[in-house]
Amino acid sequence: MIDLDEGLDRADAMLTARRPEQAARLARTLIGQHPDSARAHDVLADALRKQGLDREAVAPAREALRLAPHAPGMHIGLSLALLEVHEAEEAREHARRVIELLPNESGSHDLFAWTILKPERADLLPEALAALRESIRLDPNVAPAHSMLGVALRRSGDRGAARAAFEQALALDPTDTTALTNLGAMDMATGRLAQGADGMLSALSMDPTDQAMQANMRILLARFGLVFTVLWVLTGITLGTMLALGASPGTRLVTGAVWLLATAVDAWLALRMMPRSVRRSPRRVNDLVTSNERLLLAFQVVPALGVAVMTFAPGLIAAIAGAVIVVYLVVVIAGMLLAGDDEEDEDVAEHVRPG
Repeated sequence: MIDLDEGLDRADAMLTARRPEQAARLARTLIGQHPDSARAHDVLADALRKQGLDREAVAPAREALRLAPHAPGMHIGLSLALLEVHEAEEAREHARRVIELLPNESGSHDLFAWTILKPERADLLPEALAALRESIRLDPNVAPAHSMLGVALRRSGDRGAARAAFEQALALDPTDTTALTNLGAMDMATGRLAQGADGMLSALSMDPTDQAMQANMRILLARFGLVFTVLWVLTGITLGTMLALGASPGTRLVTGAVWLLATAVDAWLALRMMPRSVRRSPRRVNDLVTSNERLLLAFQVVPALGVAVMTFAPGLIAAIAGAVIVVYLVVVIAGMLLAGDDEEDEDVAEHVRPG
């Protein structure tokens, strides 16, 4: 028989080492030998949640609370498990109970705020803000509390105060992914793409599996790609107008030379705008881009080649290239409109997680 305390310590170490499958197996063994151990049931629930088995985690969390109804930790475990299965109201009640049991612990107030922020209850944002401010009053040196406050402030529309909260979180913990990601999102939303991308990539390097951060980076890369697409399309329109007005080949050559120079300058500026971490390691970007994004990037070759042909080819061939660009643009725009009927507008995703 495994000693209960020793076994629980081993299971906790496995969870810390990100080995939830092993922790779950050990917890089940402990439960079989010590069925009345609330902590063993709680460890099992935690291990299941960390494997993404959210619904399976609720039952052991409830059993842990049944065995130890006055233990704050069991209310915390059940509250977190219920949040993952969208039972936010009950989760919030257990979080209130944790505050009653541990009113002077900052984490109690963080948990209550999390039960509001995770399900995105805008009507309860004042309560979340009050809880987080109380948490910070009790312990001002906990970075996740400042990050969660930043998220709550951002949702309430106070972007200045939100930025200050995220910056305070990073002053306490430069690796806080919630602060890095949300500051990056705010920078991207105000046009500071390079600065936002640096924060996004820093956060992504700490948690490469985070889906929200991966989506944000793909949106960022698409925005950079638009710079070149717009340049090529505008040049194509200019050249098309020249062809229609019967401009001489020399005029088109001059325009083409200007286009080549503008493309080179634009490429240099885009490279300068890209975050340092991307310039140092382009493979990191390649890892983020799916086959769909690669296909979209490949489609940008069409207007670029069309403009090149319109610049240097004889009139008839140049006119055909212009027609190809027009057809291409019609197809792309139609595809975007059709996709827009089925999908929400893509924007930078907010990222938040509890401490």
